[in-house]
This record gives sequence, C-alpha cells and structure tokens, in this order.
Amino acid sequence: MLLKEWIEAGRITGQRIQASAGSCIYTSGDLNNGLHYLLEGEAVIISEGGHRRVVYADTLIGLPDMMNKIYTQTLLATSDVLLMHIPIEEMQRSLQFHPPLRLYLVQQMSNHATLTRTSYE
Repeated sequence: MLLKEWIEAGRITGQRIQASAGSCIYTSGDLNNGLHYLLEGEAVIISEGGHRRVVYADTLIGLPDMMNKIYTQTLLATSDVLLMHIPIEEMQRSLQFHPPLRLYLVQQMSNHATLTRTSYE
C-alpha cells in the first residue's frame, strides 16, 4: 500500500499515537488537525447520523473531513491501536511533491463514497 510504504520510508511524516481499546481518538466537533493512518489494530468510525463503520490496519481515516475545520465523525479504538497522525499541512505538502499520492487519495475518496452510498441503500 502506497501510503504505508511512504510512512515507513519517512516520505510522509507525522506523530505515532498508541491508544488502548475503548479510547476515543477524536470526537465529532473536535478541531480537525489532520488525517490518521491506522497502522495496527481495529477502530470504529461513527458518523453524526450514528452509522458505524469498522476499519482495520492500513486504512486512511479522515478524508471526508480533510477540508473541514472540525471533525464530523468520531473515531474510537476497538482494540489496541497504533496510528500515524498526519497533520493537514504535511498532507498538503506531500500532495505537492508526490503526484502518485494524489491518485491514491482520489481512489480512497472514491472507495469511501461507494461505502457510504452502499451503507444507506
């Protein structure tokens, strides 16, 4: 997976966060200061409408809020997790210098839209 490889190679930097099962990583309404990449473990994303989506390692979390000043979803660890918090400024810098990352994010946003649409049908 492209993003994981770039994180491991140091091409995209951020802060590693370890959290225990049951921990709240962020809550809807919190100031949005970046994306999260789930390196290890399992978490659940809860939308403002209450829809729950389980996510696993190698998942980029927060794309729907990338341009928002606040998070519109809540992220809870359902197991012990290791996340990489990628500040918005770092992601914007990476997008400028790494064109393949743009395609990767478009693909991820497309997947997210498909999952969201399917979950409400």
